[in-house]
Amino acid sequence: MVNGTATISSAVGAMILAIVAQPTYAANAGARCPAMVKPVTVIGGNRFYKKGTVEKDAALTAKNRASVRPVYDFQNQLSSLSDKYVQTGSAQFKTCADNLLLSWARSNALSKFGSNAKAGDFQSNYVQQWAVAGLGLARLKLGPLKNKSDDQIVRRWLKNSALSVHSFHQKIKNHNNHYDWAVLAVGSVGYSTGDQSLIDLSKKMFDVAIDQIQPGGFLPLELKRKERAASYHSVAAQPLALYQLIKSRCGNDATKPAKLTELITLVKKLKVNPDIVRERAGAKQVPMGNQPWINVWDTVNGQASKEKPSASRYISGTSQTLSKVLKEGCPAVS
Repeated sequence: MVNGTATISSAVGAMILAIVAQPTYAANAGARCPAMVKPVTVIGGNRFYKKGTVEKDAALTAKNRASVRPVYDFQNQLSSLSDKYVQTGSAQFKTCADNLLLSWARSNALSKFGSNAKAGDFQSNYVQQWAVAGLGLARLKLGPLKNKSDDQIVRRWLKNSALSVHSFHQKIKNHNNHYDWAVLAVGSVGYSTGDQSLIDLSKKMFDVAIDQIQPGGFLPLELKRKERAASYHSVAAQPLALYQLIKSRCGNDATKPAKLTELITLVKKLKVNPDIVRERAGAKQVPMGNQPWINVWDTVNGQASKEKPSASRYISGTSQTLSKVLKEGCPAVS
């Protein structure tokens, strides 16, 4: 960890854009649900960078991956089920996803933190924000639970989780990529549940995040990432781009900050040549890897994308299914 933040990319660390593992089971109305991932109440995770550097500690990285694996398994399972539902329209996959969400909601999952915040280790909070962002995106694909009382349980859990993310970030002075993910967490839950208070809160957060973008799309706090500066610009751009799509396609708010366009344009250039920021960052850049969100951004905006379709738990499945839902105006929740 550097400056109280953590990486979310295989290229920048342990997390971003890992390809979603798809469980194998029959895609028909009579198919059984996969065994549900058990709810996780206390979120694992620990910082894994050598102090004061952007160099990962091998032992700490392995420990972090092991402790957060159950949460990732949950995200992967929900991503797969929501994908299958969008792809097939099968009520069976919706039922499986609903049951999974209800199980985690009833357990008040993802509500406690295992990392040592008093010592400046906020990794568990970061895992929560990423997971809640994914939950909101999955909800856009799935819509409300069929049973209204069950849906209220899930709605309360989602709202409380989103508010927990927001509360944490009110204590953090620097608004870097983690704050951007908090914007998506609060916003995706707000729009997917029709909660106006969360929507209003997310818009205020979005404005704060956009203010961090400098001319040319550069983000000063992400330039401090040395050889990972290019990748971290994408880490920051992803949640802001997805939030913009959600509020325009699901919330009929098409206003788009020019600064966001600059950031996304810069990231696309960095995908081709990350060393554009070499001088500013003071280090040769590592490659960025797959960026499914760019494919979503281009597809929803009706542009041919140089980024091939791919999948990630952090967009809650495949770029194709999320693009489809957003292009159609989020029909499951409209």
